[in-house]
Amino acid sequence: MSSCEFFQMERRTSSDLILEEELHTINWQEVDTYPVFLECKESLRSDQLECFTEALHNKVIHGMRRYAQTNELDSLTELDILITIDANRKLKFSTNADTIVFKSSTNFHLFMKYIQEGLDSLVVVEPAFKRGIPVTTEFALPIVFTQENE
Repeated sequence: MSSCEFFQMERRTSSDLILEEELHTINWQEVDTYPVFLECKESLRSDQLECFTEALHNKVIHGMRRYAQTNELDSLTELDILITIDANRKLKFSTNADTIVFKSSTNFHLFMKYIQEGLDSLVVVEPAFKRGIPVTTEFALPIVFTQENE
């Protein structure tokens, strides 16, 4: 092995070690910036997370209220909604609504439709970023229902 090859191998090993060390120090549970909805674009950077969570919550609640105006929620006390925003700004959601007792399958589909319509009205203008790279994020939105006393 010549001396030039020795230094070349040393550098590769060194960069591999740096990469491995960096991968272990990155907190993969947090992002540097959260996704930005159109209605939050003008918010200060420090207020964007609050605007993001509030907008998300309001759209889901609005969809659920639309459903509740004409239908009853049978045996529902809590609903978990998992919202995913990918690096290309596409928003998807899933729920544990299949564990909820609805009077008919039509009610279930209507319930899901109203939530989807609320979320579809959110325009994602920027995905989340981690170290300058767009990333996919998932958010769990637990919703607890209470009975209103009349």
